[in-house]
Amino acid sequence: MSIVYECGAGTVRLPIPPSVNNLFVSVGRKRVTSPKYRVWQDVAIPLLRTMRRVKSYPVRAEIVVE
Repeated sequence: MSIVYECGAGTVRLPIPPSVNNLFVSVGRKRVTSPKYRVWQDVAIPLLRTMRRVKSYPVRAEIVVE
């Protein structure tokens, strides 16, 4: 499964992120990002950075879950 994010700045296909309940884990008294979330971030952030910056607003974006 993946998420296809399309807008005027281009198209990016991202993996499905972990569920909200699995984004953070408790370590002692602190909440830190889970290993699954860090792996997703390591993949998704570089893909999102490949998109061109938007030059005018408003922006139309379409998100398709496949």
